[in-house]
Amino acid sequence: MFVKLNVDRSSLGNPEPSGGGGIICNHFGEALHAFSSLYDHCTNMEAKAKALLDGIKLCVSLSLCRVLVELDSQSSALRTFSCNTSVEN
Repeated sequence: MFVKLNVDRSSLGNPEPSGGGGIICNHFGEALHAFSSLYDHCTNMEAKAKALLDGIKLCVSLSLCRVLVELDSQSSALRTFSCNTSVEN
């Protein structure tokens, strides 16, 4: 069974101070975990990438092995990863 990771970001400008976060839901759409972070000056895409990395790291730390990732950006595609995927800092 999959869980779904949704991430997004917010920025005061491009580049400016930014934040990002997301939510992990089970296959019923029920929230399991949520997270948010503040980032220094970065572009919109950098903030989204940082939020995505934060979300993936959270999934790995929770041993969530089958994850469907959804982003709202046209430049980002729907992706999945499994436990054997390496997550570097």
